[in-house]
Amino acid sequence: MTIAPSRHGSLALLLVLAAALPACQSQNRTAARGGGVRATDGAVTPGVRPTADDAGANAGGSRSGSGSEVSLTAEDLAPVDAYLKRRVWYVGDDVDVTASQEYFWQYVSFVSAKGVTDRHDAEDASGLTVTVTYLGPKESISQETAPRILIGTGITVSARHRLIVHFKKTQSADVPVKLQILVSGVASMGRGSDIVKSKEQQIIVGCALSRRPDGRYAYLEQ
Repeated sequence: MTIAPSRHGSLALLLVLAAALPACQSQNRTAARGGGVRATDGAVTPGVRPTADDAGANAGGSRSGSGSEVSLTAEDLAPVDAYLKRRVWYVGDDVDVTASQEYFWQYVSFVSAKGVTDRHDAEDASGLTVTVTYLGPKESISQETAPRILIGTGITVSARHRLIVHFKKTQSADVPVKLQILVSGVASMGRGSDIVKSKEQQIIVGCALSRRPDGRYAYLEQ
């Protein structure tokens, strides 16, 4: 798949994303201390990691920012699990991802090349933010060198310039799980070798669980 030239380079970026779809396995939802965000740039990158206290002590649980425990059943989470298995890719100049830390930290893997990318991890009261910026020559950007993340077993997200992922601690039990992917600048989307959208100014997709008046959770998709 050929990505049209952007302001970050006159040379088209060729990303064979159909062959780069993740093959990772689903993991237990109970967080292990020191686990969480994984760097796959040839070595584990030291930095802030969500802990067991952040992620909730029991599988399927989501801890809100106020300290209360949100109990989610397998049935509640089933549509979100299915969303992460969709074999779809997104690419743009800049990508901004916002994800509920308690659920998504264990399903996100970072892929970046040494020497041509810079990664910065920052933590505050709201959660963890990981920023990966491409520093190499414009003409050398490729599938292997572009900042990229794998979400679940199906979603691949790549950036020609900068990739930012915000792992946000849940602040409200009304929306315990949320994912938003914002792709900007000559944005494209596809499934396998099929291009669904191309040369868009912006693509926004995502999903969430929202509590209904009866107390049960509804699945929403953007």
